[in-house]
Amino acid sequence: MKNFHNILASALYATLITGFVSAKECPHPADGNDQNSFRVDMYRVKNSLVMNLMIEKEKGVAVNIRLVDISGKTLHQEYVPKVLRKVGQKFDFSDVADGNYKMEISNGDACITKHISLSTTEIAEVSGRRLIAFN
Repeated sequence: MKNFHNILASALYATLITGFVSAKECPHPADGNDQNSFRVDMYRVKNSLVMNLMIEKEKGVAVNIRLVDISGKTLHQEYVPKVLRKVGQKFDFSDVADGNYKMEISNGDACITKHISLSTTEIAEVSGRRLIAFN
């Protein structure tokens, strides 16, 4: 969770500097990775509650990343500048409450949304959690 707080603090700092990060809903949902300007892939690290988010985009295209809960509250927000082509980000959900979340990646014209479901298992002897991501 300490990394999450550091990432969150960095994202807030970047938001204050750039002023370009929008807290709006995705303007135009895209059909998966059909966009020419950016591609998104997200996968879970095996046997952990860490999700890896990978973004590959054209140079000259800025991208906004938002992690929101089911009520629409923004939990994490980040701006990826135009000069970067590939971005990798880890999200640790070990200290996050069970529930449904959305990862919204937008370039202003199109948006790709990845859904995340986090739930505790029902087995009493073993207290485990399960993280599921789907399109």
